[in-house]
Amino acid sequence: MRVAIYARVSLADGSQTPENQLRELRQWCDANGHIIVDEYVDLQSGRRNDREQFNRLFANANPMQFDTVLFWSLDRFSREGMIPTITYLQRLQTVV
Repeated sequence: MRVAIYARVSLADGSQTPENQLRELRQWCDANGHIIVDEYVDLQSGRRNDREQFNRLFANANPMQFDTVLFWSLDRFSREGMIPTITYLQRLQTVV
């Protein structure tokens, strides 16, 4: 499976650095035989919808450059609230 990894910094306490997330996600992909086609890493708050790499992820999803998106936890993907987060997941589901 072709995987896109998304990681984002935790600005609140700094405990979730992108490096920690990426290391674990890469290991999981390797252990399960998945191919990482791209990594998207943002250093901005998850409450913002103008994150550069987040938007690049969606732009690359449209031409189906990957089969699935892997992220550390849902709050690393988005912290905009339930409805926007579900909307993002539905957008990915329709193109991936």
